[in-house]
Amino acid sequence: MFRHPSTDVIVVSLFNQAPDLPQTVTVSVSDWQNTCTPTEFNKFAFLCGDILNPPGNGNGNGNGNGIVINNGPGPFSPPVGFLPFTTPVTIPPRRNLIIHAYPPDPVLPPSPLYEVVVNPLHPIDPILPPDPIRPPVIVNTWGITVDGIIQEGNTVLHRQFVPAFSIA
Repeated sequence: MFRHPSTDVIVVSLFNQAPDLPQTVTVSVSDWQNTCTPTEFNKFAFLCGDILNPPGNGNGNGNGNGIVINNGPGPFSPPVGFLPFTTPVTIPPRRNLIIHAYPPDPVLPPSPLYEVVVNPLHPIDPILPPDPIRPPVIVNTWGITVDGIIQEGNTVLHRQFVPAFSIA
């Protein structure tokens, strides 16, 4: 995606709609400013209001009540005191996982590109593929400011995602 100049945070929402089975996925949000060597944005993951990132230096800034304390200029500023999140991650049944990815300032205009890729941990069975009408995980993504304002052109809803096939 071509990043809107005011996009400070890329939010990825993953809802596991399976009534009784957890779903494990990998989530990649990559910076494609350097089209030869994409890099992964720093990501923070939230499940049921709690941050899943490991604390940095042995002390996170969560208050134990599902609220993450940050010292940034807006409610969507990166949490302080946590290490960036890595995947895979397991989403419990009927739960929503939220990932915040923080792109750096664009350094190579005019192409501040990024990509959001979500893959199931286990390969899809080609003989019995999942139901295309009701996939187990619904994915949506938005580009927003640190104040939570959605940036036009940086929204991709579930049915707008394009299946990608591994070339490896």
